[in-house]
Amino acid sequence: MVEEAGLRKFPEVVVVVLGMKSDAHMVLLHHTFRNTVHAFYFAVTHPFSEVLVPGLRRVKSRTNSHDQFKDLGGHRFQVVAIRNFPYTDFIEHGEEPGAEVEFTQSIDDELFTLLSAKLNFTWKVNEQMNRAFGLGTEGVFSGMVGDLQREEFDIGTPPTITAGRAKAMDFARGYPSVPLVLASLKPALLPQHFALVRPFRDEVWGSLLVGTVVWAVLAWVIQQVWARLTEEGEFKLSTFMMYGWAALLEQSTPNPFTRNSYQMVVGGWILFCLIVSSCYKGSLISHLSVQSKTKPIETMEELVSIEKGTWNWGIERALFQGPVIELFRKPSNPVVKKFADKFKVVRWQDGLEKVKGGRYAFLGFQNILAVLIASYFTDDRGRSPFFLSKKGIPVLNDLGWGLRKGLPVTSRFAKMFQHLDESGLMNLWTDNKMRYRINTNRKQQQQQSTQQGTQFKNTSFSWLKLAASSSCTSVRCVPGHSCLFPTIMLNSEL
Repeated sequence: MVEEAGLRKFPEVVVVVLGMKSDAHMVLLHHTFRNTVHAFYFAVTHPFSEVLVPGLRRVKSRTNSHDQFKDLGGHRFQVVAIRNFPYTDFIEHGEEPGAEVEFTQSIDDELFTLLSAKLNFTWKVNEQMNRAFGLGTEGVFSGMVGDLQREEFDIGTPPTITAGRAKAMDFARGYPSVPLVLASLKPALLPQHFALVRPFRDEVWGSLLVGTVVWAVLAWVIQQVWARLTEEGEFKLSTFMMYGWAALLEQSTPNPFTRNSYQMVVGGWILFCLIVSSCYKGSLISHLSVQSKTKPIETMEELVSIEKGTWNWGIERALFQGPVIELFRKPSNPVVKKFADKFKVVRWQDGLEKVKGGRYAFLGFQNILAVLIASYFTDDRGRSPFFLSKKGIPVLNDLGWGLRKGLPVTSRFAKMFQHLDESGLMNLWTDNKMRYRINTNRKQQQQQSTQQGTQFKNTSFSWLKLAASSSCTSVRCVPGHSCLFPTIMLNSEL
């Protein structure tokens, strides 16, 4: 009855049992009370009897629920993990699925080491058998969340919390959420042959064209009306048109409009041309002094608003699982829907190579892309062709530890995580782990390049030695003598 009531989900409920003295040990160590913090057994033969729950110490007061877990007495937690840099990384001790692993160079490595020294506990880590966080179907989950739901493990790291997962596991926020960002080419200098038209926007150039035509027509109409009233000579429309363009371009031309009747119309246009010309010259000087660059892609809105067919985009294959799928499968935002209709799932190597080709954007988590670009696409001077958007797309809630329902130390872990986050230690660990991974990747790249160069050098010398020791069959050479002709041909081919 107590098991069906879900007592395991409420560890701070005080349990009082009345029974025979001989049953005290069996009752208090029963699996039903595995998460219970306070359990009292009143024996018939004695006024009061108390047995401690193994692995956890009981306190007499419940005024501070965190103080009771200052020392966990060496309790061993069963941990299931999925590799997710920089939060979780490990060394595998076996090739079979679900093998035991050991944390290394990750935030979890620092967390377990620090917390175990503080709270006195140990742990055993296994990789998640399917390497999946899990999806839910009618309340039943697979993957890591399913392992915690079935109480096969005590702690799972590093999942994120969702409304569905909250029904199957408890959660302790451990790491700040990382947004999705778009990787594209860095802004490049605009072509020089457009420098003359760049000072004004397209709307301004269009307005000048229309304004010139309107002024010419208006001046011609006024001239026609005045000519009929005064019987003066008439001018053609083309005369007004050409004069208007000449004044706008500051071209010296004789003024055909000498009569006082046209002075206001022509003078107003000349003043307007003077203002436009001064603005254009100043803007042109500034554009030539500081060259303009192409506008980088910052948001999904900018990407999907580009003319159809000119840009393509993709998403990292490892992202297309777990809660990220829900963003694209059931998009409530029309911008996300347009993005989801066109993107392709690719590996990060292929995605970044396509970005280098131009007119392509690649979506991924900010810290992962930053490490990959700094490791494999940045030279010794820190130059890289990629640009990461500054406006991130928040998709996941905060990451942390998933804990099986009713684990008594959940509130204690959550409190300590909060202290570590407020102290800035989480951000420090994140920066250190990312820097370590970048340096490690770059060293491996240099070692591989050195090995390839050594192999190529050894292969070249072996071929040169073979060529120098061979005899040439050319009629121009003396038979039996070594000839340099094969060596020369070999060098040219290399």
